[in-house]
Amino acid sequence: MKYHFKIYKEDNGYWAQCLDFEGCQTQADTIEELEKNMKDVLDLCLNEPVGSNIIPSLPKKIKSDKNIVKVSPDPTIALAVLLKNLRHEKNMT
Repeated sequence: MKYHFKIYKEDNGYWAQCLDFEGCQTQADTIEELEKNMKDVLDLCLNEPVGSNIIPSLPKKIKSDKNIVKVSPDPTIALAVLLKNLRHEKNMT
């Protein structure tokens, strides 16, 4: 499971936004720091509290671009997202 981030370069650093979640974005001074921050913010966006009714979306199919990178969430969080989506799809409580 990989989510897509579009990277933007500015005069004083970089910023990126997740194309799969509105409002999921981060920034950094270096590209290396940005890579870490993208993973951290993705995990935060996907990691819902126990009992939450929010169903995080699965990654979309997005055409490749030189400024788009794929980011994998923490495996534990990815499994929880997959299970929550499957339970929602099958109308399970």
